[in-house]
Amino acid sequence: MIVALLLALQVSAPAPAGQITPPRQIYMPPIASYYPPEAMARDEQGTTRLKCVLDATGRLVDCALHSSSGSATLDTAAFRIAQDARYEPQRVDGTPVAIPAILPVRWVLAD
Repeated sequence: MIVALLLALQVSAPAPAGQITPPRQIYMPPIASYYPPEAMARDEQGTTRLKCVLDATGRLVDCALHSSSGSATLDTAAFRIAQDARYEPQRVDGTPVAIPAILPVRWVLAD
């Protein structure tokens, strides 16, 4: 059985002053379908952390590898997940704003 988890989006910068509404996940693709077969065959597991910018439309942009799972294959798959995920952006005084964030993806193979 495959278990792959997208952990909570972690905002990595202090929020600007004003009334803050934090970002919210509105769509997450089925993570298990992104687990690469070659990584499963090699029993590769770990947590990939991507440093991204959540733009004012709620899309993750400018993603870079923050820390590796130990598997280049899993890390590459995490970028595909980030591209397909959708968020409601953070708002300051009702206005959507871009913010830096860490997106952790935990790759787990269960028996």
